[in-house]
Amino acid sequence: MDPMVIPKYNKYIVSVFTADVKGSGTDADVFINIFGEFGNTGERRLNNDKNNFEKDTEDKFTIEAPNLGKVRKISIGHNNKGSSAGWFVDKAVVDDMGNKLVYEFPIGRWFAFDEDDGKIQRDILVGASQPTGIVYNVRIVTGNVRGAGTNSKIHIVMHGSKGLKNSGQVFLEGGQFERGLTDIFNVEIAALLSPLSRVTIGHDNDGVSAGWYCDKVVVFCPFTGIEQTFPCCKWLDEKEGDGLIERELYEMVSLRQKRQKKHPWSFWIWTSDIPGAGSQPLVVEDRSSATKMLTVRVAAALARTLPRRAGFVSKALPVACVGVNHLHTHRPWLQKTGTAEVSSILEEKILGADTSADLEETGRVLSIGDGIARVYGLRNVQAEEMVEFSSGLKGMSLNLEPDNVGVVVFGNDKLIKEGDIVKRTGAIVDVPVGLELLGRVVDALGNAIDGKGPLGSSIRRRVGLKAPGIIPRISVREPMQTGIKAVDSLVPIGRGQRELIIGDRQTGKTAIAIDTIINQKRFNEGTDEKKKLYCIYVAIGQKRSTVAQLVKRLTDADAMKYTIVVSATASDAAPLQYLAPYSGCSMGEYFRDNGKHALIIYDDLSKQAVAYRQMSLLLRRPPGREAYPGDVFYLHSRLLERAAKMNDNFGGGSLTALPVIETQAGDVSAYIPTNVISITDGQIFLETELFYKGIRPAINVGLSVSRVGSAAQTKAMKQVAGTMKLELAQYREVAAFAQFGSDLDAATQQLLSRGVRLTELLKQGQYCPMAIEEQVTVIYAGVRGHLDKMEPSKITRFEKAFLQHVIGQHQDLLNAIRVDGMISEASDTKLKAIVLSFLSSFE
Repeated sequence: MDPMVIPKYNKYIVSVFTADVKGSGTDADVFINIFGEFGNTGERRLNNDKNNFEKDTEDKFTIEAPNLGKVRKISIGHNNKGSSAGWFVDKAVVDDMGNKLVYEFPIGRWFAFDEDDGKIQRDILVGASQPTGIVYNVRIVTGNVRGAGTNSKIHIVMHGSKGLKNSGQVFLEGGQFERGLTDIFNVEIAALLSPLSRVTIGHDNDGVSAGWYCDKVVVFCPFTGIEQTFPCCKWLDEKEGDGLIERELYEMVSLRQKRQKKHPWSFWIWTSDIPGAGSQPLVVEDRSSATKMLTVRVAAALARTLPRRAGFVSKALPVACVGVNHLHTHRPWLQKTGTAEVSSILEEKILGADTSADLEETGRVLSIGDGIARVYGLRNVQAEEMVEFSSGLKGMSLNLEPDNVGVVVFGNDKLIKEGDIVKRTGAIVDVPVGLELLGRVVDALGNAIDGKGPLGSSIRRRVGLKAPGIIPRISVREPMQTGIKAVDSLVPIGRGQRELIIGDRQTGKTAIAIDTIINQKRFNEGTDEKKKLYCIYVAIGQKRSTVAQLVKRLTDADAMKYTIVVSATASDAAPLQYLAPYSGCSMGEYFRDNGKHALIIYDDLSKQAVAYRQMSLLLRRPPGREAYPGDVFYLHSRLLERAAKMNDNFGGGSLTALPVIETQAGDVSAYIPTNVISITDGQIFLETELFYKGIRPAINVGLSVSRVGSAAQTKAMKQVAGTMKLELAQYREVAAFAQFGSDLDAATQQLLSRGVRLTELLKQGQYCPMAIEEQVTVIYAGVRGHLDKMEPSKITRFEKAFLQHVIGQHQDLLNAIRVDGMISEASDTKLKAIVLSFLSSFE
């Protein structure tokens, strides 16, 4: 039609037929929206003040609206208010007064939460005709940021996987596109495009509030069963960001889901008008002009078979269209067959069809609040199984109770309401793993959040795997170099060890962890896979800005290429903060179980325990000490026990863990610190007092210990630092008493003098890790007494100048120490000569 020659305004007479079924009437508010080729009427309320929509009645209403041209479909439903909201509609008829056309919409469905499929609103095509193409289910999620909604006209283009075909521009009509809401559309496309390579989303920039913040687009193709997610998380606004109002979105492959294929099928049977031709079991449509009749056996077969397959048809039956004066079918083998034979063939096909069903167990939300959903109906759900809400949000089942399931929600629970459908996924929570994750920043579920596109990993691993047993393990024997003098010399760490970093806030805990990651660059740049150490940093409950700074620091140090950052920030839901350490551990276990070496840093587990306490209290689990649940010890033990050194029969790989715990006012006897101390193989204790004295890293030598790391310490370091820890511990003890008197013997004065200089020597700047051979040469000078007469204030300057001298002129000595792993007699003599020679010229 040409819109220039049709009437500009029109009247539509809407007739709604409520079925003759028990309880079919409704007292809810009914709404309808009529869609045509030139637009839609918008949602209109059908007046229910005169006891309309009663059982077996016809109700008529007049709607005035701009001319819509040819009517395509209607959207009809109700608001579920009232004492008897459920409604069974037989059909609706729209009389287009301006264009003199009548459109019939057969429905025959319930509009009720507790009947049929639970929907209270449906889109109905004219004549309930089957789509001529493929209907894609498209979900548009508007972001939950201020001003995110729009009243512009949204359009989408879906591009095929080979880039040769696309859907063309399709306008998504009838959506709200409000902040934080999800709009669902059925888009009919003639061609099969799935899986899509990309989608283009945009708007016409028309309206008072045109700017729009799109969170993501989710497309499901029922023909292939593939659901694809295309993240956006950007403004489509000329006044925001880069000013674009149309964007190309690419799939996040890690979120792709494979669902049951759904092929629509139908039978159209025209019954003759000769006496006795009619049948009660199944009548689809009557045509008086028919001169031939199909036997009732076909209808009976359909009536027996279809109830078993309703809603769960896994195979498409042939779509047979039996004509009135002739036979018309899509199957050539039916075209030359008589009516009686057709009946037999159809009956055989129907009764012999595969009736296997792919059942989906679903439940409904009883209550929602504080990130916890109580769900009824998931009787066979497993502990820690992923479930999906109708809004697209995911959750994890934790409390399995007799009458309901407690589900923690991975996101904003405002998108969920009572009565929403929840379905099982059948999958325990898992994350992508592999080399493809190196250099990426992911969330607790393994989704990329760094804007660098899909991860590309096809391997997934459960987050809650059991720790290796005793047989696959072997004792720690290889050193894990941190590049920090105080750690590598006093509390050495081995590959496969669990070393706790504990201290108050702002004492340098994260700095030690980051320096350790940066120090691995020297090993990862080589080709020896046995020396490489892949790193995973898990940020739990930190600020987003802090994580961003940390990623930038690692990028500047060229350390991100062998590092994975798992981020569950303070603004993320508590379940994600609880899950992040387990997700990171699974990523690290991939390297361990493939004969590689990995280091994982949990920063910090105090916040994970707080998140777990929050979840447990909201799930009504009984609290214990400090309100933590009784299994909080198991929370950390099952995580840290997964760090191990494997024997050669199991690949010889290792996973080293550096958990971080924050104390309050130096109280290491609190509940969580004592738990983790008892689980780990040692701890590095950082003191606030030392930190403010300028002793950094602020390691308390007396309280810090490594229970198994000394077996992995290099011989060269043992030779120079074997007595240093004892000397420093004695120095701290004697220094405490020395302040009460000045009469000290020579041995005590010597001990104090040596302790002051060793303390100065162990100071180290942040982000400046040192190679082990460099550490050995510097510590050698202090331990052997060559610095006893030097002013403590000059120690730092001496160290810097001495290292430059050795690196520049005695590289052969450093190479010998690194290769031999020890200080030979020749190296000892040479190193002593170098130190004495340098001291004589040092001012």
